Amino acid sequence: MTVAEAFRAQGLDVPKISLMTFSVHLRNDLLATGRFITAFPRSVVSVNGDRFSLKVLPVDLPVRPWPVEIITLKNRVLNPVVRRFIDNLRAFANSVAAGPRPEKKSA
Repeated sequence: MTVAEAFRAQGLDVPKISLMTFSVHLRNDLLATGRFITAFPRSVVSVNGDRFSLKVLPVDLPVRPWPVEIITLKNRVLNPVVRRFIDNLRAFANSVAAGPRPEKKSA
């Protein structure tokens, strides 16, 4: 787990998990109490950061690929635009997987 690795890299014990949820809204509300910590993707912070007074802590985490799935409905014909989008997305994903990955730039 990436977050646990970040704690260990700093010589810290991993906090005991007292609640586990995928709900961004609930996690924001719990953070606001000041009694909880969480990890969010940068996109969540950029959308909710000001509203919930979130502060980003300077923690370097390893860059890891995220799984992505394409889900379609059974017995439905895909719109040609959707089919083309899926084909292009697959081609892009294959090219990224085959090529070298750029190094993370320090901010």
